[in-house]
Amino acid sequence: MNIIYITSAMETNDFVAYETEWSTPLNPSKQNFHNKLIRALAKNNKVDVISIRPFSRKYCSRYNLEAYKKVQNNITWNYLFIPRHRLLKKYYCKKQAHEILSNRDNSNSIIIVDTLTPLLLQIAKLMAETYSLKIVGVCTDSPSNIAGTLKPYSKKIFEYSQNFDGYISLTSGLDTLFNKNHRNSLIFEGIVEDEMPDPIINEFGKYFFFGGNLSEKYGIYQLVEAFKKIDDSNVRLLISGHHANEEMLIKSFDDDPRIIFLGILPNKKVLQLEMNSIANISPRPYNEDLDRFSIPSKVIESLSTGIPTISVKNSKLKKYFSENIIWAKTNEPGELYQSMCKLLNLTEEERLSFASKAKDKALSMYSINTISVKLDNFINKI
Repeated sequence: MNIIYITSAMETNDFVAYETEWSTPLNPSKQNFHNKLIRALAKNNKVDVISIRPFSRKYCSRYNLEAYKKVQNNITWNYLFIPRHRLLKKYYCKKQAHEILSNRDNSNSIIIVDTLTPLLLQIAKLMAETYSLKIVGVCTDSPSNIAGTLKPYSKKIFEYSQNFDGYISLTSGLDTLFNKNHRNSLIFEGIVEDEMPDPIINEFGKYFFFGGNLSEKYGIYQLVEAFKKIDDSNVRLLISGHHANEEMLIKSFDDDPRIIFLGILPNKKVLQLEMNSIANISPRPYNEDLDRFSIPSKVIESLSTGIPTISVKNSKLKKYFSENIIWAKTNEPGELYQSMCKLLNLTEEERLSFASKAKDKALSMYSINTISVKLDNFINKI
């Protein structure tokens, strides 16, 4: 099968290099998921990625984005030219997408598109109609969960993503939200790497680690307050990710030298830090709407590292990993503190045995190899 994947994601090294040219950070979660999904598809298929990279005249140091192509095994990354003038962006992107598809054999091809950006959806629909191709939408979140989105934006997304031939969703709630006509669907909660990167020397000693979305609504301040209750000078808390007000975040540490903010890091570095921690923590609160439309991807990633995971309850993941995660009932500081104490009271043997079982299960359910088989079966049905 030939896959035409329309996205804003990039090849890993290209994303890391491009990120340095921004004064405000890009969304690594979206990048990491689509990058892994593309690599899963490329296990047994040729994938032509049409990448419409995010661009901002205000926050990116480039004048515009030049077009270029990069071939990586079964994946061809087609990076489109993005003009500085935003009103010309749609015209140039459509023109380039036509040029790419008109110069390739489109027989036995299918389009897969990220559903959270209206321009991507518009181009995908136009290409599908022009070249008589079927189209599958990838649904990773509800538009209402994206910071700063307004109702007209969400309306466009739902309008442009209707009547696809199939949907790939992270939750059944997302499938219900997008797949109104009950087309073929594939639901899985996430993807993890088949193998971890090479380990690095542990320069921080004994530490808990949280890397992810540091927005206030996802529990970062509750985690900080919980950790400050731990009366042990030899234990640290490392935090990585984007926060809209870093000064306010650091102020919440109350000059506790054990709490270290590392800012935004490449995903490889995050994985290496997770591999050296005593436990990885997700303080995301339990919320029915949040659980219905999104999955805490960092929890799944953490499970795959072979290091214990502490998480606030999540209805879907608790169903699969009830015995493989140290669960907190809520993200209140007292609950998170008790969960960290429970971890600290485990022996080294208990801690590693607990984490090893979680890793085996996570890889059996979510590894790139596992997901690639599910994707192939699903696409063949379409």
